[in-house]
Amino acid sequence: MSHRKPKLQPAGVAVHVDLVSRVEGLGEAEKYFNSMPEDVKNLQVYGALLNCYATMKSVEKAEATAQMMKQRGMMTTLSYNSMLNLYKKIGDNEKLDRVYQEMKEMGIACDKPTYYIRLNAYAAASDIDGMEKVLKNMEENSSLNMDWNTYVIASGGNSKGAAWEILLRMYASLVNALVKLDDIDGAEKLLAEWESQNLSFDFRIPNMVIEAYCTKGDFIKAEAYVEQVLAKGKQPPASTWVHFVTAYAKKNEIEKAVEMMKKCVAAEDKSGCRLDESTLKSCIEYLKENGDFKMADEIEKTFGHMNRHQ
Repeated sequence: MSHRKPKLQPAGVAVHVDLVSRVEGLGEAEKYFNSMPEDVKNLQVYGALLNCYATMKSVEKAEATAQMMKQRGMMTTLSYNSMLNLYKKIGDNEKLDRVYQEMKEMGIACDKPTYYIRLNAYAAASDIDGMEKVLKNMEENSSLNMDWNTYVIASGGNSKGAAWEILLRMYASLVNALVKLDDIDGAEKLLAEWESQNLSFDFRIPNMVIEAYCTKGDFIKAEAYVEQVLAKGKQPPASTWVHFVTAYAKKNEIEKAVEMMKKCVAAEDKSGCRLDESTLKSCIEYLKENGDFKMADEIEKTFGHMNRHQ
């Protein structure tokens, strides 16, 4: 009876290439790959070898293999992800961008790993603009199930530095969009969701909703929210009180505007705070007319100076 040698299956060969690389090293994996007949080396097998090169940061060999796969029409989303991961590991975001652009031009679909690799690469480089672009791409892709935890998880679970900033800015953009659409209820829900995450409190998000309240003349809601924040031991920055000052001044309620102006002066954080020149002038004139020259002078020194330097 003759014993036939079992036919090699590409899937099994691909797994073996990966296993040999992990256990015996890249050199042995290459020897095994080269020993295989050409008819077995399909996209799975080449893809496995490419991933081994990418994992071991063997740039020249990975690029040569990828080029060969392109010539044979073998490049898939998984193969491109291997190259993206390689460039992420070596910190070459220029080549990473080039690979992503090529995927788009070739009509290769992007999956979550594609976006996550790019997101982590930009996070490592503290490239906020790059991270924003990736998250925008993800949100535009209807096949991806996005939630707010995605932003933290995709950035390595780090809620500080670049990852924190991108999370904040993306959340702020949505709140801002709802406010512009006059969907205050939707903005309130997003604000509540933001607070429920138990992340470090940042006034940039609530300030948008406070400004919307003030613009619409709903001072009761605006002041109630600020009181709620104060009750938690948090101190609003001057920029929060500026929304009140501006809105009251527009309604010609200068006395109330001046009351809020005093809170601006008392606030510790005055960063990014700017007042409309006519509002500032009206408040200063009101104070002088009522004999409070000291406060008028303090406001002039504080906000007049800031306005000139912004």
